[in-house]
Amino acid sequence: MNEDRESNLIPLSKNDFRKVIGEDLENDKNRNIISLIITGFERSPKYITDQLGIEPTETRLSGESYDLKFGKTAVTRIAEENLWQYERIETTAEFISDQVELFISEIIKPRSKQLLAISKDANVSFQIIQYYYTGSNPGYFLSKEIINTLAEIGSEVDIDCYCLSSDMD
Repeated sequence: MNEDRESNLIPLSKNDFRKVIGEDLENDKNRNIISLIITGFERSPKYITDQLGIEPTETRLSGESYDLKFGKTAVTRIAEENLWQYERIETTAEFISDQVELFISEIIKPRSKQLLAISKDANVSFQIIQYYYTGSNPGYFLSKEIINTLAEIGSEVDIDCYCLSSDMD
């Protein structure tokens, strides 16, 4: 993007952002997405599936088209690299750190040796996305055990939090 175009961009209001992503404006629960993402590998996504023994929620091959969805809106893109992704999506008022701990213990820890081997030739990433509706002060806690587990498998960590509480408008 050039600088002239960027200077003309106006940020979306929270209400407009909620509409774009198709989220309910009167939501009393948070939408949490916790993902294990593997990119940059040369083999087929099926190889990753076979190694981990878990069915992905999404796969892509480099060069193929896919729809990037934002609520009710979709934009067609071309995959720049192979992708294997497993995610859990929950709409809840439960503390997100509890969900992270469960994901680590059920999905990542039992496959840590396989993930470490995969990370030698691919990028492994642990991602948390939260659409936060229930106040204006989200909190995250990652124990030493969780941090060590992610480090041991060579994983990056990506945390995105979208504070969409009506209290903050």
